[in-house]
Amino acid sequence: MARILNIHPVNVLWRTRGRDWDYTFVLVPQVPAQLDWYDVHTTVFRDLAPRREPASRYGRLTGLFFSYPYVATAFLDPVLKDEAERAVAHYLVWFPQPEDDLAVPPALPLDWGLQLVESLAPARETLFARTLPEVETTLSRDVVIPTGALSPIDDAHDRALQKKN
Repeated sequence: MARILNIHPVNVLWRTRGRDWDYTFVLVPQVPAQLDWYDVHTTVFRDLAPRREPASRYGRLTGLFFSYPYVATAFLDPVLKDEAERAVAHYLVWFPQPEDDLAVPPALPLDWGLQLVESLAPARETLFARTLPEVETTLSRDVVIPTGALSPIDDAHDRALQKKN
């Protein structure tokens, strides 16, 4: 029996684009709160370009008064294209909570981000077709992702960063 992992949208940062609007955050986490999401995005996705096959990494965001584990993925949408016919990229950062009992390194399917985006399909289709002012909304339902064939996320990037510091 496949293990089920619940990813709650209140713990997810999602940046993507629409048919006729540029990249923006369509989902920001409630936990952790009060971070500069653009800085988080820049830090987490440094040197990680989206491509057809999802690329993932994990790590920990740390500051003076906080430390949050994260799992991130970036990939090109297999279906959606913007009005210039460019593939739409998705950037997702999940901040697992202690009750998620996530192993380190995380054992998630390589396509966990695609599964998450597909589980949000009704919202994604609605967001994609709307204008940017209409998009600024919060998704609130839980997303359930089956984690049948588990693969550890590659931590080579984080090891390389640790060597630099």
